[in-house]
Amino acid sequence: MRNLISCRLSRLSALVSVVLASALIPLTSQPSAADTETPPGTYAYVTMGNDNALSMIDIGSNTVIATIPVGAAPAGVAVAPDGATAYVTNHFDSSVSVIDATTRTVTDTIPVDGEGVAVTPDGAHVYVVSRNLDSVSVIDSATHTISDTIAVGHNPCCVTMAPDGTHAYVTNLSSNSVSVIDTGTHTVTSVTVGTHPAGAAVTPDSAHAYVTNNANNSVSVIDTATHTVSDTITVGNSPIGVAVAPDGAHAYVTNSSGGSVSVVDTATHTVSDTITTGGFPNGVAVAPDGAYAYVTNFSGGSVLVVDTATRTVSDTITTGGFPNAVAIGTIPAKEADVAVTVKGAGSLIVGQLDVTTTVSNAGPANATGVVVTTQLPAATTTLTNLPPDCSWAPSTHQVKCTITTLNANTSASYTYQTRIELTAIGPLHMTTTRTTSTPNDPNPANDQTTDTCTALTNHVIVC
Repeated sequence: MRNLISCRLSRLSALVSVVLASALIPLTSQPSAADTETPPGTYAYVTMGNDNALSMIDIGSNTVIATIPVGAAPAGVAVAPDGATAYVTNHFDSSVSVIDATTRTVTDTIPVDGEGVAVTPDGAHVYVVSRNLDSVSVIDSATHTISDTIAVGHNPCCVTMAPDGTHAYVTNLSSNSVSVIDTGTHTVTSVTVGTHPAGAAVTPDSAHAYVTNNANNSVSVIDTATHTVSDTITVGNSPIGVAVAPDGAHAYVTNSSGGSVSVVDTATHTVSDTITTGGFPNGVAVAPDGAYAYVTNFSGGSVLVVDTATRTVSDTITTGGFPNAVAIGTIPAKEADVAVTVKGAGSLIVGQLDVTTTVSNAGPANATGVVVTTQLPAATTTLTNLPPDCSWAPSTHQVKCTITTLNANTSASYTYQTRIELTAIGPLHMTTTRTTSTPNDPNPANDQTTDTCTALTNHVIVC
């Protein structure tokens, strides 16, 4: 999961001020947040600075599926590793919108000055750059409260998280530095880079950080072990965004004034190709499979889809609203881990066997249409006290129980009494099986269970 934030640079401030100070007109030509849940898949999230909105793009079809209203002048966006939540910083509102990716709705608004934003790999914390305060706010993702505030350099812009979660990298526009935050101790190490550092991205092995220097037309390569600049790569004019491919082989740098994307070979630290995009390329993020890079065209009101194999623009997605930052997240297919147990119990009543079947759902999703069957001993003659959700088939000696909805992290139990033929002596086997349930059950190992009791010669059953 890659969270990349583009930053409004000082040399762009005049343009952005005009754009964002203008009348903010909501989109009417794009779909709005849907009433139904977002299906599983991979999506690009794009902040629309002039529309006070977040565009949600299905990268399977390269179409905008939702436009979600957020705060004023949204700037940065990051997606939680589980794909369930997106965080959007609202520059003029000094707030962060918390968005449920499945329902495409804002579920909370956190009051905090924000520009860039990134989420820790475990999803527990959200790091928000407070540009006006020269600090980074650390937000507890469970409580949506600020748990710490960390001082960084002057005029901080963007933040990116190392995949191993040990450090966050904050670019400081006016300090010409990167603040490296130890996420365990919240201590800061400063690394001097080029002039007006803007975007940052870290390789999948967390060994190197790539930082765009907007005024130097270069990228600084930081050795994350020593916190020193190990190389400087010349790229196009006014680089802003940078993203590293999932395999770590290439970094993609947007050159805002050059209307291009520089493809950097991370092994040789050379530009292996330059892709012409036109317009004002700004944010960039790479799909999880590495096949495409998604580049926001700030001046063109669109997202450009770059084929990383052919290194050409293969598609253009119209968004409107001066698209700025982009992040990609995957909503996984829903699963519900339904497990069954069965337990027999002897009774003081001769020939009676009490049977209890328990069905539990470990989630993460709610389960519907749950059907479990219990195969009773062939010596079973009658049943009593059968619950309403269950039915008895005497010919097959099976009990079937149906649960319409079993919420995540809950269970249901069914107990009834059986009568066993008095001539039966020996083991009495009971086997319960989960027959069906929706959505997919990821753990078939707990879908069947067996318990055995014993009928003694004196017609007493022991378990």
